[in-house]
Amino acid sequence: MKHTTLLLYRNAFERERVLFRLSKHPSLAIECCPLSDAWQAKTGASLLICYCRDLLFACQLRQQAHARNLLLFTPPELGTTFHSLDDVHCRTLNLACPDEQLGEALQALCSEPLDVHECAAYLTRRERQILNLYLSGKDTKEVAENLGIQSSTVIAHKKHLFLKSGVHSVSQLLVWAMLKVPR
Repeated sequence: MKHTTLLLYRNAFERERVLFRLSKHPSLAIECCPLSDAWQAKTGASLLICYCRDLLFACQLRQQAHARNLLLFTPPELGTTFHSLDDVHCRTLNLACPDEQLGEALQALCSEPLDVHECAAYLTRRERQILNLYLSGKDTKEVAENLGIQSSTVIAHKKHLFLKSGVHSVSQLLVWAMLKVPR
């Protein structure tokens, strides 16, 4: 059975690179659509595929995908940065990933969606305050000054946030917060 797929692209070079990468997967019925078109109005495709060069664009695309599954190809040097977007409906893969890995991701995204509800991590009021200040662009010292606490206390809260989110850097933490923490 062929899975209807919408390939979103910025230019012909990106389109051809991704089409070449998907050529070993004949189970996909691929329709190509430039990102400049009104691709959101196209119905029938349950899977969107796109090459993303930056994290901000990937986050925006993920929000615009709504009820569709999304496969994002990333540049090789930025692969780990995008993994915070991965969940039941979204997979990020390095464009040069092994064929088996691509096949597994496609199979997971094309299969019937599981009724999975991600549990939001329980965050204390202080952890939420610290996250919000980091999201507003403040650094550790400014967060501490703003809340009237020591920098070492902010660092301790940040470590707890790393453990709860499963990420390893502040940039990944911020992406996680934007995507997973209810406002």
